[in-house]
Order: sequence, then C-alpha cells, then structure tokens
Amino acid sequence: LVQTDRLKVVAFIPLQHFGKIKPGDNVSIKPEAPLVGEYHANVSTVDGVIESASGTFGVVVELENQDGQIPAGSRCKMLVDKVN
Repeated sequence: LVQTDRLKVVAFIPLQHFGKIKPGDNVSIKPEAPLVGEYHANVSTVDGVIESASGTFGVVVELENQDGQIPAGSRCKMLVDKVN
C-alpha cells in the first residue's frame, strides 16, 4: 500500500549544516521538472548520525498532498529557510 495524501520527503544535507536544522524548521519543496510548484512544510525528523562516506545527514519532512498533485517518488529540492 502507498499513502499519497501525505508524502515523506527525505533529503541528505551536507555535514556543514549539522546542528543548524531542527524539527519544526520551515522548508520549501520544489519538485523537479516537468512538475512545477513550491510547497511549504516543516522538518519532522533530523537524523543524529552522519553518513561518513558522503558526509551528509538525513532530514525528513512530511508534506501534505491531499489533492495528489505530487506523485509519490518524485525527485525534488528542499530549501531550509534559515540555511539558504
């Protein structure tokens, strides 16, 4: 089963931003072309473990998608308001 009315957006953020991103922070989600739009949500989870091979850590955002405009599995970019 796939839940498409609430999507989990997972981003891998460079280590230099570790400690700067917290649950509740505002983010903008921009799907890759051909999809368009900008969606606003909040960080739900920040991974406390660094992936040593890539020098990144995970951030999860739960994005409302009630109208189904964003297909599950779409690639996107996430902009964290205070990190940009």
